[in-house]
Amino acid sequence: MKNILLIFILILVIQGCTDDEEVIFSPEITFISPFITPEQIDDWFEVKCNIIIEDATSVEVLTSGIILSKESNPTIEADNVIISIDSSNVNRKISAGTTIETRAENLDLNSIYFVKVFVKLGNNEVLYGQEFSITTSKGDFWVELNYPEQYKYLDRPIRVAHEGKYFYGIGMDDGVNRSWHSYNTQSGIWTELSSYPGTGGFDGTAFVINDKIYVTAFSHSKETWEYDTELDLWTQKSDLPVMEYGGFFSFSYNNEGYVGGGYGNNQVWKFNPSDESNGSDVRGNPLGKWHQLADHPNFEFSRSQGFAMGNKKYVLSKSRIFEYDIEGDDWSLITISPFNFGLPFGIDNTIYIVGENDVRTYNLDSSEWSTLGSSPYSNYVRLVYADAFIIGGAVYIGDFASFYRYIPLVE
Repeated sequence: MKNILLIFILILVIQGCTDDEEVIFSPEITFISPFITPEQIDDWFEVKCNIIIEDATSVEVLTSGIILSKESNPTIEADNVIISIDSSNVNRKISAGTTIETRAENLDLNSIYFVKVFVKLGNNEVLYGQEFSITTSKGDFWVELNYPEQYKYLDRPIRVAHEGKYFYGIGMDDGVNRSWHSYNTQSGIWTELSSYPGTGGFDGTAFVINDKIYVTAFSHSKETWEYDTELDLWTQKSDLPVMEYGGFFSFSYNNEGYVGGGYGNNQVWKFNPSDESNGSDVRGNPLGKWHQLADHPNFEFSRSQGFAMGNKKYVLSKSRIFEYDIEGDDWSLITISPFNFGLPFGIDNTIYIVGENDVRTYNLDSSEWSTLGSSPYSNYVRLVYADAFIIGGAVYIGDFASFYRYIPLVE
């Protein structure tokens, strides 16, 4: 009788495990040596790795991909690691011969990274391939991107950057072009936005205050329009009270926008979008007001270009570089560019000028010029009508025909 009872209990236990619990085992997975591209790694690379699964036709995985760190032996639980997931192998069964394929981006230049391919199983166990290392280049590389094809050759359009996106449009194209697009620098995708409703023209300028882009100072229009980047909405604001010169520099500071310079003009104006003295716009918000400031000291019949480093604002007018003291409303000459025309931007207390065939830098601490690297521009004409914006550690440069992503040389 006791034997019969024990057999009955054993049957119940086995039946309970079979019905209610899935027996999860940890298969042995072999990671084949990964294939890495490109041969020279700048700030990104791609990995392809085949896997072999022992004693199983397939296994359930939660995620797979690569993990990398500047410290050896990275794990997904560690701090200061970068994890890149293969989106095709998430919450699915994989079989022997499956390829793990992913891409790591926005890496620091002139750096060594330790990398592992990994698979996270359905039971949350993580299996790693053998560690390998990659070394990123010192920079000085240009990647040519693409404008929206039908709007590639706009005459002196608006270009401006905000929150990881590059905005582009308006200008002239057999008449006033009103198209408006944004380029997502992470996904590489262009998105068509609401068309610009103003009079517009060419050679305008733009600045950003919070989540609003303000476009103004066209060659044939004094209109100022606000573009709401969150609502994809245009609203007209107070006109710029200066003749239609075009070619103005622009920048923003402390919730106000600054424009000036340009062709045949040395006036400088400040726009306060919260000023209610001009009344309200069609949406019931302040029209804003323009205030005239001290004249720009260098009268050049040339397009001016503004750029910033922290709270310091600079303007390149032909070959002269000025610093603008916002609090004192005063201008001072910093240096003379080695190029008659060039494209400026600033990083870490260094002024960069993209010129014909090469890039020069001016160190504000040592007051010295240096030749840094190469430039794809063989003549100044395209540079005069180009703009540069720093987005996520890269410099995005657009002219009337080409659009580049540039990573300067790290010395």
